[in-house]
Amino acid sequence: MRNKNLSGFLIGMFLLVCTQAIAQSQEQCAAAIGNKTREIIGQIKVKSSDNRFIVDDANFTMVNNQATILFKSGKDEFYYNFSPADIVEMKDGKLDATSPVGVIVIKLKDYIGQSVNDYRKGDTKVSYTNYVYLNYLKKDPKNYTQLQKLLWRLKELTEASENENGLKQVIKNYMTYSDFWTSAKNESYTYSLLDAYYSGNSLKYFYKLERVTLSSTKTDKYMVVVPLANVEALVLNKKNARPASYWLESGKNGFEVFVYNSKDESYVSYNSQTKMPAFTEMLSGSGHAEFTRAFEDAARSAGGKLKVRVAD
Repeated sequence: MRNKNLSGFLIGMFLLVCTQAIAQSQEQCAAAIGNKTREIIGQIKVKSSDNRFIVDDANFTMVNNQATILFKSGKDEFYYNFSPADIVEMKDGKLDATSPVGVIVIKLKDYIGQSVNDYRKGDTKVSYTNYVYLNYLKKDPKNYTQLQKLLWRLKELTEASENENGLKQVIKNYMTYSDFWTSAKNESYTYSLLDAYYSGNSLKYFYKLERVTLSSTKTDKYMVVVPLANVEALVLNKKNARPASYWLESGKNGFEVFVYNSKDESYVSYNSQTKMPAFTEMLSGSGHAEFTRAFEDAARSAGGKLKVRVAD
C-alpha cells in the first residue's frame, strides 16, 4: 500500500513539474514575442502611398492560454484575443514596400479569434474572425522568421497546456452533433451544433439555430461565448428539452451571442442569452458523474461557483 501511495505521489509531482515547465516556457515565448512587437512603437506604418501613420503602442501578452495583440495609432485602438493552439498557418501581409513596419497574417481555426476595434468615439466593434494580425519591425530581416518560430512554439506549448484540462476531453467524449430542441413563450428553438472549442476558461459553441414563431421561421448561424466563471448552473433538462440534455445557465447578464455576417465573413455582436444547450444528451452513472464533475472543476478554477441540478 505504501509503494502504491508513493507511486501516486511521484506521478502527481511529475505532472505538476511538467505543468509548471510548460507555463514557464509559455511566459518566455510570449515575452520574446512582446519584445519584438514593441520595436515598432514610434515607427511609421505605410499601407499605401496615401495611407500612412505612426504606431503609438503595440504589444503581445498572454494569460491563461489566451494571447492578446495590441495595436494603437492615433484615435484607433485594436485588440486581438485568441489561443495560440488555434493557429493554422501564417503568411506575410503585403504592405507598401517602403514601410518599416510589416505584418504577419495569422490564420486560426474557424472564427475563433476575437477582434476588438475601439475608435474612441463610443464606437467599439467586437467580432470573431479567423484572422488576426501581428505587426513587427520589417527593417530587421530576421524578425519575420524569428516571430514565426516563436509563434509555432507557443502553439505547441499551449496545445500541451490545454490538453491537460479535463473538461476539454470530456466535451470531446460526450458532446454530440444532434439537434437539441426546446420551447418558450409560443416559440420553438432547435439548436444544431457546428463546432465547439474550449480555451482560456471559456467555451465557444458554433451552432445553427432554427427559431419558429407564429409569424415566421428563421435560421441563422451563431456563436456563443460561455465564460465558465459566469455559469451559475449546469441543468439536466428532462422537462421541455428533447432529447433530455444538459443546459448551461448564466447570471442576469447572460452569455454573449454573435451572429454570422457573410459580408464581412465574421461573427458580429447580436444579443445575450441566459440559457444555452451544452450539446450533450442525458448521461447516467459514471458518465453523468464525470461530465458534471469536469464542469464543476473547470468553473471553480475559473473563479466561478457552478451548481448541478435537475430542471423543475
